[in-house]
Amino acid sequence: MRKIILILLIIFSSLSITGCYEDMEKNSLEEYIAFIKKNKFGFSNTGIDHPKYFLPSISFFEDYNYVEGGYHWHDDDSMRGIFTTDVRPEIVILYLKYDATVYLNAKQAMLEKIEPYNNKFYQYKNYVFYENSNEINLSPGLRNFPEDFTMACYN
Repeated sequence: MRKIILILLIIFSSLSITGCYEDMEKNSLEEYIAFIKKNKFGFSNTGIDHPKYFLPSISFFEDYNYVEGGYHWHDDDSMRGIFTTDVRPEIVILYLKYDATVYLNAKQAMLEKIEPYNNKFYQYKNYVFYENSNEINLSPGLRNFPEDFTMACYN
């Protein structure tokens, strides 16, 4: 009888753990800016939004005043992979919109400080994407495109 109760307890404990994933998510550009000003790094544990590799400079937001922007970061709970194969990759999306007078300077700064990896560009509609060589240099030899990558883009 004790063995049956113990087995049932283990099963119910396992089921309760699988239903309690604590995925991490942030959806605020202002919160991201305040966080990197205070801590000098981003929300990601893997560093994909670390300003040293993700942005042209840590002062980029102040150097080039944007008129609109957004930041979205999502990372699945690390426990999810233990109990299921439904694990999504960590993602960060940052977009900034500028008026015409600031855009060209911001674009030039981005191209100078986030160089395209192998000088290769990808075009989708009016958007031009390229792999962020800063992020690739963070972990030399670990480039795993297209499974994981960081891109910069302009339009």
